[in-house]
Amino acid sequence: MQDVTFQARLAAQNRFKNVNTFAAMLTRVSILGLSCKAMDFSHVALPTISHALENDIPEGSSQNHSTVQYLRMGDPAILQLPAAIQWINVTGRELFQVASRGDTVVSGSIKTGPLWNPTKGEKLWGGNRWEFWRQRLLYLARRGDLDSAISDAAIKAADNLAVILE
Repeated sequence: MQDVTFQARLAAQNRFKNVNTFAAMLTRVSILGLSCKAMDFSHVALPTISHALENDIPEGSSQNHSTVQYLRMGDPAILQLPAAIQWINVTGRELFQVASRGDTVVSGSIKTGPLWNPTKGEKLWGGNRWEFWRQRLLYLARRGDLDSAISDAAIKAADNLAVILE
Protein backbone atom coordinates (compact mmCIF):
# COMPACT_ATOMS: atom_id res chain seq x y z
CA MET A 1 0.00 0.00 0.00
CA GLN A 2 1.32 3.43 -0.94
CA ASP A 3 1.77 6.02 1.77
CA VAL A 4 -0.34 9.17 1.85
CA THR A 5 2.63 11.48 1.26
CA PHE A 6 3.55 9.65 -1.95
CA GLN A 7 -0.06 9.66 -3.16
CA ALA A 8 -0.26 13.39 -2.52
CA ARG A 9 2.98 14.04 -4.43
CA LEU A 10 1.87 11.91 -7.37
CA ALA A 11 -1.46 13.75 -7.44
CA ALA A 12 0.37 17.08 -7.26
CA GLN A 13 2.68 16.06 -10.13
CA ASN A 14 -0.33 15.10 -12.26
CA ARG A 15 -2.26 18.25 -11.43
CA PHE A 16 0.79 20.42 -12.09
CA LYS A 17 1.26 18.71 -15.47
CA ASN A 18 -2.42 19.13 -16.38
CA VAL A 19 -2.56 22.81 -15.41
CA ASN A 20 0.64 23.48 -17.33
CA THR A 21 -0.70 21.60 -20.37
CA PHE A 22 -3.76 23.85 -20.37
CA ALA A 23 -1.59 26.95 -19.90
CA ALA A 24 0.62 25.78 -22.79
CA MET A 25 -2.42 25.51 -25.05
CA LEU A 26 -3.57 29.01 -24.11
CA THR A 27 -0.04 30.37 -24.59
CA ARG A 28 0.29 28.82 -28.03
CA VAL A 29 -2.97 30.40 -29.18
CA SER A 30 -1.93 33.75 -27.69
CA ILE A 31 1.54 33.76 -29.26
CA LEU A 32 0.03 32.86 -32.64
CA GLY A 33 -2.16 35.97 -32.30
CA LEU A 34 -5.42 34.06 -32.07
CA SER A 35 -6.29 35.34 -28.61
CA CYS A 36 -5.35 38.17 -26.29
CA LYS A 37 -1.90 38.61 -24.75
CA ALA A 38 -3.40 37.95 -21.31
CA MET A 39 -3.43 34.25 -22.25
CA ASP A 40 0.37 34.17 -22.71
CA PHE A 41 1.83 32.13 -19.85
CA SER A 42 5.38 31.95 -21.18
CA HIS A 43 6.44 33.53 -17.89
CA VAL A 44 5.42 30.20 -16.32
CA ALA A 45 6.78 27.96 -19.07
CA LEU A 46 10.41 28.96 -19.17
CA PRO A 47 11.03 28.80 -15.40
CA THR A 48 9.26 25.42 -15.25
CA ILE A 49 11.42 24.01 -18.05
CA SER A 50 14.55 25.56 -16.59
CA HIS A 51 13.90 24.20 -13.11
CA ALA A 52 13.06 20.69 -14.29
CA LEU A 53 16.00 20.33 -16.69
CA GLU A 54 18.74 22.43 -15.11
CA ASN A 55 18.58 20.89 -11.65
CA ASP A 56 19.77 17.45 -10.70
CA ILE A 57 17.36 14.55 -10.55
CA PRO A 58 19.30 12.05 -8.46
CA GLU A 59 20.47 9.16 -10.56
CA GLY A 60 20.02 5.58 -9.56
CA SER A 61 19.86 2.23 -11.26
CA SER A 62 16.47 1.14 -12.49
CA GLN A 63 16.49 -1.53 -9.80
CA ASN A 64 17.03 0.93 -6.95
CA HIS A 65 15.26 4.11 -8.01
CA SER A 66 12.23 5.01 -10.02
CA THR A 67 9.98 7.99 -10.49
CA VAL A 68 7.97 6.56 -7.60
CA GLN A 69 10.96 6.77 -5.26
CA TYR A 70 11.85 10.29 -6.42
CA LEU A 71 8.30 11.34 -5.67
CA ARG A 72 8.59 9.74 -2.23
CA MET A 73 11.69 11.87 -1.62
CA GLY A 74 9.85 14.95 -2.87
CA ASP A 75 12.50 15.92 -5.42
CA PRO A 76 11.17 19.19 -6.92
CA ALA A 77 12.75 18.71 -10.36
CA ILE A 78 11.02 15.36 -10.87
CA LEU A 79 7.74 16.94 -9.78
CA GLN A 80 8.10 19.54 -12.57
CA LEU A 81 9.55 17.30 -15.29
CA PRO A 82 6.22 16.14 -16.82
CA ALA A 83 4.98 19.74 -16.93
CA ALA A 84 8.22 20.91 -18.59
CA ILE A 85 7.86 18.15 -21.17
CA GLN A 86 4.29 19.25 -21.88
CA TRP A 87 5.37 22.86 -22.42
CA ILE A 88 7.89 21.73 -25.01
CA ASN A 89 5.53 19.30 -26.73
CA VAL A 90 2.57 21.68 -26.88
CA THR A 91 4.18 25.03 -27.60
CA GLY A 92 7.94 24.57 -27.86
CA ARG A 93 8.34 26.24 -31.27
CA GLU A 94 6.38 29.31 -30.24
CA LEU A 95 8.20 29.57 -26.90
CA PHE A 96 11.55 29.33 -28.65
CA GLN A 97 10.64 32.14 -31.05
CA VAL A 98 9.34 34.40 -28.28
CA ALA A 99 12.23 33.69 -25.91
CA SER A 100 14.84 34.12 -28.64
CA ARG A 101 13.44 37.54 -29.49
CA GLY A 102 13.34 38.50 -25.81
CA ASP A 103 9.58 39.09 -26.03
CA THR A 104 8.78 37.19 -22.86
CA VAL A 105 8.36 38.67 -19.40
CA VAL A 106 11.05 36.33 -18.07
CA SER A 107 13.56 36.93 -20.85
CA GLY A 108 16.19 38.17 -18.42
CA SER A 109 14.85 37.44 -14.98
CA ILE A 110 15.33 33.71 -14.39
CA LYS A 111 18.44 32.33 -12.80
CA THR A 112 19.99 29.35 -14.49
CA GLY A 113 20.02 26.00 -12.76
CA PRO A 114 23.31 24.50 -11.59
CA LEU A 115 23.57 22.13 -14.57
CA TRP A 116 23.43 24.89 -17.20
CA ASN A 117 26.58 26.94 -17.55
CA PRO A 118 26.24 29.62 -20.21
CA THR A 119 29.34 31.21 -21.62
CA LYS A 120 29.90 34.90 -20.98
CA GLY A 121 27.78 37.01 -23.30
CA GLU A 122 25.58 34.10 -24.35
CA LYS A 123 21.88 34.85 -24.80
CA LEU A 124 19.98 33.66 -21.74
CA TRP A 125 17.26 31.95 -23.79
CA GLY A 126 19.31 31.26 -26.92
CA GLY A 127 19.66 28.07 -28.91
CA ASN A 128 22.50 26.66 -26.80
CA ARG A 129 20.24 26.48 -23.75
CA TRP A 130 17.49 24.78 -25.74
CA GLU A 131 20.03 22.31 -27.10
CA PHE A 132 21.14 21.63 -23.52
CA TRP A 133 17.50 20.93 -22.62
CA ARG A 134 17.21 18.56 -25.59
CA GLN A 135 20.30 16.65 -24.52
CA ARG A 136 19.11 16.57 -20.90
CA LEU A 137 15.73 15.14 -21.92
CA LEU A 138 17.45 12.39 -23.88
CA TYR A 139 19.77 11.64 -20.98
CA LEU A 140 16.92 11.43 -18.46
CA ALA A 141 14.78 9.32 -20.81
CA ARG A 142 17.53 6.84 -21.56
CA ARG A 143 19.05 6.30 -18.14
CA GLY A 144 16.27 3.87 -17.24
CA ASP A 145 14.91 5.09 -13.92
CA LEU A 146 11.87 7.11 -15.01
CA ASP A 147 8.42 5.71 -15.63
CA SER A 148 8.05 4.70 -19.26
CA ALA A 149 5.32 7.29 -19.92
CA ILE A 150 7.63 10.09 -18.77
CA SER A 151 10.58 8.65 -20.70
CA ASP A 152 8.52 8.35 -23.89
CA ALA A 153 7.22 11.92 -23.54
CA ALA A 154 10.77 13.17 -22.88
CA ILE A 155 12.02 11.54 -26.08
CA LYS A 156 9.15 13.13 -28.01
CA ALA A 157 10.03 16.52 -26.48
CA ALA A 158 13.71 16.05 -27.42
CA ASP A 159 12.67 15.17 -30.99
CA ASN A 160 10.48 18.29 -31.10
CA LEU A 161 13.39 20.40 -29.89
CA ALA A 162 15.63 18.93 -32.58
CA VAL A 163 13.13 20.09 -35.22
CA ILE A 164 12.77 23.52 -33.59
CA LEU A 165 16.53 24.02 -33.51
CA GLU A 166 17.09 23.08 -37.17
